[in-house]
Amino acid sequence: MNPLSRGLLSLFLVILAGCSSSDKSKAGRPKTVPASGVVTLDGEPLGGAQIVLVPDGGQHSASAMSNEDGTFELMTFNPDPGVVPGSYKVMITKSMTPAPFEGPDGLVSLPGKLLTPKKYADPNKSGLSAQIPDDEKGQRALLFELKSK
Repeated sequence: MNPLSRGLLSLFLVILAGCSSSDKSKAGRPKTVPASGVVTLDGEPLGGAQIVLVPDGGQHSASAMSNEDGTFELMTFNPDPGVVPGSYKVMITKSMTPAPFEGPDGLVSLPGKLLTPKKYADPNKSGLSAQIPDDEKGQRALLFELKSK
């Protein structure tokens, strides 16, 4: 076998091994279903918000970042969309992090400022919950309406 053939065979085997290892990692995962929705603050779409579903007694949380129109699609196992069916408490945050600047001792970063009410940052105090059904359709109509007051 010439060196080019050996190189191509080696490349093929590496690609094949990579594909099968990712299939193996997916094999041990629990079932997920689609879950998406919209988040608003005072009736306006809340873009750039981090949505986190914390399971009630389970072990797999899910998260998403909302688009500018407030829509989001939840994910439990990156990069595949979907959520393990079950009951969840929800936390939603949006923060602004000031750009770092050059100070006398080098680059300085200031702490971020929370732009959503503090209660939504705690899943036990947010008052938000989600139920993700165990069927192929999942939950595509989650609506989280946050209030600033």
